[in-house]
Amino acid sequence: MGRQDQEERAQAEEPDHTGSGELPKRDRQAAQGELHLGESSQGLCGRDALTGWREQNLLLAGTNTSKGTVEWAMSDMIHCPGVQKKAHEELDRIVGRNRCLEETDLKNLPYIQAIVKEVLHLHPLATTGLPHSNPGTSQLAGYTITANTTLLVNIWGIHHDPANWSDPKSFCPERFLGSDHSILGNHFDLIPFGSGQRRSPRVAHAGLSSASIRVEGAEWAGD
Repeated sequence: MGRQDQEERAQAEEPDHTGSGELPKRDRQAAQGELHLGESSQGLCGRDALTGWREQNLLLAGTNTSKGTVEWAMSDMIHCPGVQKKAHEELDRIVGRNRCLEETDLKNLPYIQAIVKEVLHLHPLATTGLPHSNPGTSQLAGYTITANTTLLVNIWGIHHDPANWSDPKSFCPERFLGSDHSILGNHFDLIPFGSGQRRSPRVAHAGLSSASIRVEGAEWAGD
């Protein structure tokens, strides 16, 4: 091993100094690199950089899910003009053409809500959800899962399982009209954002509302 390699390895393995308030050098460099702070004297450092990096990830995760849902909704409705026509009719009846959409309109737009649920059913943005880990050895469907195994749930497979859904690959918002299905993970055949303690923290507050209002806006503006 050359001298340069030895120096780089020593720097990477530099220990954290307890009580110093700073991350190890390797982690500081990673956080600063993610935030593009470089050597700027105005940039954050240490744990502040890591906090900023995590907040950036949360922001991107929240906006990208709504963006992806709207793109899939528009794509699906282009291929299903009958669905698009029903969405226009509902918007004209409830919202009209003389005012802007408001979030309070959502409760009166069941077909728009059904469209969003169907899009999340057909196109879950995180097809395997977040990684889980079991604290103890478990038995499932005849298999032994040892403790501390990293587990991924096949959300896409669950959403497209004919045992759970009739004609699961067809775009059919009507399947959710009159249904009590929610996207909060309470029904295990519809878990686009996961379920339990490890589900997306954002979905309970803005998941359906933000996606629905954007779909409404796109349909209202595009008509």
